[in-house]
Amino acid sequence: MKQIILAALLACVSACACASAAAPAPPPEQTALPPPSSSAQKLYSLARNDLLQVRVLLKNGHAQASVGSGFLIGASNLFQQHWKLLLLIPVIVPLAFYLSGKHPRIRYLRDLAFIKTPILKLIMYNKLVAVFAELFRILIVAGMTIDRVFDLTIPALGNEYFRVKLLKAKENILNGRMISESLKEQDILPLLVIRMINIGEASGTLDNQLEFLAKHYTKKLDDATDSMGKLIEPLVMVVVGGLFAVIILGLMLPIYDLVSKIK
Repeated sequence: MKQIILAALLACVSACACASAAAPAPPPEQTALPPPSSSAQKLYSLARNDLLQVRVLLKNGHAQASVGSGFLIGASNLFQQHWKLLLLIPVIVPLAFYLSGKHPRIRYLRDLAFIKTPILKLIMYNKLVAVFAELFRILIVAGMTIDRVFDLTIPALGNEYFRVKLLKAKENILNGRMISESLKEQDILPLLVIRMINIGEASGTLDNQLEFLAKHYTKKLDDATDSMGKLIEPLVMVVVGGLFAVIILGLMLPIYDLVSKIK
């Protein structure tokens, strides 16, 4: 009997111990955060007031836009409003260039602009002179008449301005005037070309003089293309750097302007 009572007591003790172990511990009391210091409250108040002033300036338009920001805003508005037309520019420009070549007067002015523009002149004009001298030499050596030489040389040049001037020179030559004099009156070829043709006519070595001129202006054309190739790289760097400068100034100057007006 005593053994049964002792076993029952042990069972009760073990059950109480298990229950106490399974019961969750009470959560620790959460400590309240300390109130912000007076300096933090003052900093928050200043930042809030500054932001309110910025909003007022932007809303009322009192902040004047800088040149860079005005350019960026204008470009953005232009692209947003007319983006379809801007996408058509790569198609419209070549098409307009092609259609302009259909009208003789417009083609004349376009080709004249090509050989008068300082940068394009280095390539276009030297090319025309070199091709003229080489074709003229080949046809002269082939034994063709002077009118046939002009008839074959003029279309090969592909320049309306040169075509009009060379046709006038051809008429003067057929009327009995010298080649050098007729070309000099039209003022389309350099003085060196006129003098060398004059020497060739007087000495009977026109083909040799034209060969020298063709090689000379071909070399000038090669030198011009090499110089343009070397110039493109720094020019691209300058353009890209300028675009980045405009973007940075357009973004930063309004901020400085707003800060200065807030102060």
